[in-house]
Amino acid sequence: MVAAALDALADRNRIRVVERLAQGDARAEVLAARLDLEPDVVEAEVARLSTAGVVITREAGDRPLLRLADSASWWVIEQIAEAIFSTPGSHPCSGVGSALGPQDQTTTDPAISRPGDGGTVDDRCGGN
Repeated sequence: MVAAALDALADRNRIRVVERLAQGDARAEVLAARLDLEPDVVEAEVARLSTAGVVITREAGDRPLLRLADSASWWVIEQIAEAIFSTPGSHPCSGVGSALGPQDQTTTDPAISRPGDGGTVDDRCGGN
């Protein structure tokens, strides 16, 4: 199950979905609007995360509400990411261009900020 969850998180859009859900439950259409993704893309990403046991749904009215299955697990992942990016000699901007699309490099959306960095990719990388 751990390998499946980590494999499911090996995608930029799925990480963005999980980061947003770490802030609280949301409906798929809200995620799509907030993350500037097509609804069918969000549905596919949520399906992959659900299969891996990362995201669960609960009925709330006429549309399901999405939530993290275990927010403590996401906290652990945030701590690991923070440790990686604060390691002496490492630079948080290494590989940003390949890991994030161009639209994410100048965004202020907290859904793509690295944990504990106090800024956006653009802030940390000087607009690179």
